[in-house]
Amino acid sequence: IRPHLQRLAGVASCAEIKSANLLSLCSRQNMSSLRALCPETCGCDNAFDPLAGAFATATFGCPKRCVWKSLRSDHLKKAPCRDWTAEEFISNPYTANFMTGMFQYVLNKEELKHTQSLQYESALKEKFWDLLPGPNKTESLARAVDHYMNLGWMEDLVQRGEWNIGWRMPHPRGLKGCAFFASSEVKTLTGISICRDRSEFDDFRGLRAQCALTCECRSGQVACPRTCPVAIE
Repeated sequence: IRPHLQRLAGVASCAEIKSANLLSLCSRQNMSSLRALCPETCGCDNAFDPLAGAFATATFGCPKRCVWKSLRSDHLKKAPCRDWTAEEFISNPYTANFMTGMFQYVLNKEELKHTQSLQYESALKEKFWDLLPGPNKTESLARAVDHYMNLGWMEDLVQRGEWNIGWRMPHPRGLKGCAFFASSEVKTLTGISICRDRSEFDDFRGLRAQCALTCECRSGQVACPRTCPVAIE
């Protein structure tokens, strides 16, 4: 293990990743090998806020036994069936890890990046034109697209506590937290569904565990607390 860790992170052990302040490496898309070597350090078995963020999956290096453990942990089973508050999302480092990872995944390939840019621009023009700030809407549109593609709206959230759908564009219904992420506006602009079923075979994690109420979790469903209501057949 030591030579591989030295090559990946410049350390000799998983414990040194913590002491060397290198934990952010766990959430990078290209660090599957690190997650495989140091699954506990990267939180592969953590149901709610793994350091690996969106990449706490078997596809991206986490051992299947750890992912399985996270899905069946007592922490998840006994957790209250609730949504994280807006303040919890802002204060928990998992939010930045998750959002950065999601967009690394979506924008990893140049052709996907171009497609995502066009989709976002088109959605703003067709559905949110009047929300663009300032008198020059065309200029604001260009700035909004650049802001989005460079993770500006993630920085708005985790650094400034602003729940924006674009550059200087607060959510039109004032939504925050899980309601923001699951809103039709965010889905339209990003194409991302936070309530996706999660299993050890998923490419990346959703936010079901953090948004149990918004995602209408039922006891026994994947990534849902057992304290949620039982599904009615």
